[in-house]
Amino acid sequence: MQVADQGPAVWQSVHCRKRSAPYLRRTVAPEGDAEQQEPARRPPTAQQLAALLGRQRAHLRRLTLAENAGHWDVPAEPMTAVLAAAEPMAAVLAAATGDGSGLTDLTLVISEQLPDFVMETLPGSAAQLTSLVLRPLRGHIPFLRFAQFDGRLAQLRSLSLTGRFQTGEAAEQLSQLTALTRLRLASAQPGQPDVSLALLACPGGLARLELFGVSVELLNVLHLAHMRWNPFPGFGPTDEQDHLIQQVHNLGLLPSPEELAELESAAALAPPPAPGLLWPPAEGSIGALLLPRWQQLEHLRLHKCELDDSVFLALPRLKQLTMLQLSAIVRTERAVAAVQECSRLQELVLGRLSTMPRDAYQLPAPTPGALPQLTRLRLSGCEGLSRVDEAWCSLPNLLSFEVESCDDLTCPSLAGLTRVEQLVFSHQRLEHLPDSITGLTTLTRLAVTACSLEQLRPGPYLRGLRELNLFANALRDVPEALAHPHWGSTALHLLDMSSNHSHFLSDADVAVLGQLSVLTSLRLGRQEFDASDAHPAGPLAALRVALPDCQINA
Repeated sequence: MQVADQGPAVWQSVHCRKRSAPYLRRTVAPEGDAEQQEPARRPPTAQQLAALLGRQRAHLRRLTLAENAGHWDVPAEPMTAVLAAAEPMAAVLAAATGDGSGLTDLTLVISEQLPDFVMETLPGSAAQLTSLVLRPLRGHIPFLRFAQFDGRLAQLRSLSLTGRFQTGEAAEQLSQLTALTRLRLASAQPGQPDVSLALLACPGGLARLELFGVSVELLNVLHLAHMRWNPFPGFGPTDEQDHLIQQVHNLGLLPSPEELAELESAAALAPPPAPGLLWPPAEGSIGALLLPRWQQLEHLRLHKCELDDSVFLALPRLKQLTMLQLSAIVRTERAVAAVQECSRLQELVLGRLSTMPRDAYQLPAPTPGALPQLTRLRLSGCEGLSRVDEAWCSLPNLLSFEVESCDDLTCPSLAGLTRVEQLVFSHQRLEHLPDSITGLTTLTRLAVTACSLEQLRPGPYLRGLRELNLFANALRDVPEALAHPHWGSTALHLLDMSSNHSHFLSDADVAVLGQLSVLTSLRLGRQEFDASDAHPAGPLAALRVALPDCQINA
């Protein structure tokens, strides 16, 4: 936004935010206009923004438009202020998405809510629009309504919403987004609002679904049908339950009295399920209802979510699923039992798994032969996780093993990682690497960051490394193991030892680094408050002579 009308390449990606808008204002006034003499930090008006983006809309591909980007008068009253800020925002949006607009990706940054008339500027004009993101201004949590996303945006392939959702809100309009393949719902409010109805309303073509801080716990629709058709005398549904029943009915999912009788008869004749997690989710459960809608899912992220048990029963039946991130309030054994049946998984990220927020827990072993295609396993933010069964490090095709911010975890034996190429430890208590690392001869990337590492263990694992990241540890010198005559890291291209605050470059360090002849990037940066915090000038000059083709950041 700091340049004027300079051609298509400049205007393919445009950000209209509070900080960038003043720079934009300097581009909108005609040459010689007296307004050019005004302070450069003054934001542009809505008319100026609209005029500029209107001229360039044929070149636009990506636009970020914040509610506070321009200079427009906003009343102090909260609700009046929302409407007043939205009007110029709508005018700018209408100009950017008018006839001939090439806009494909739109991000709107809002404070309290998005008035309908802002969304009404899009249909029929932004014909190329395929991605829409709504996210909050800093310090705000906007209220979002699913009813605003309907057939007027039928061409959308990606929708991302971050804000405040209302449990049980009408969501049937989402069924009109027939081209949607990617959906992201992130709650920015305390608690986990239930988004089951929104998920049930979505078409069945989703390939990527990301849920953050929400719950998926809709009551079994057979129970809801009983409340509607066969209530206990004197115990009819509450107003809240009646509203939920109506929303399920609007989605066409509430069984009729005849259908309810047939389903119950079939359930009575069915044999009891065998122990384990291999049977399908119960008829009418949220897991059973979502299963046909999730058949195309390839990428599923469930972060800090509360999930009905039937959702876990559905996971093994998602035959296209190759990536799963799971962080939920659930028994660890149930989560592992479901995950290990996802036979096509290639990437698995496990976060906090527990029924209680502060419980200590362990990760039990998967059954032999499980997860045959898994190539990446990441444990991230597993508060309370104390032990991981070594069988996880013996999965046959694992190429990447990563542990991040699992404060209580004791490092498992790594000896079973016979094919691993990438090993990552971040924000762990790991002063010394375990002995079992030394035999990992297939490693090409090792990252041990913010782990208080004091020394690097020598061994054959160093020989094939091309990238070594030792950022923010407790190292006092460049590890001599890197220049070991038999196991040295002679193939190393990148070495990061920045923010090791006890390390000052020495002649001995230069001698070690000088043997890394193919090194192309070396990071030794320190946080410098005065001259005494800098690396000594002599060794640094000698290092630049020893590695003339290496980019050194010190």
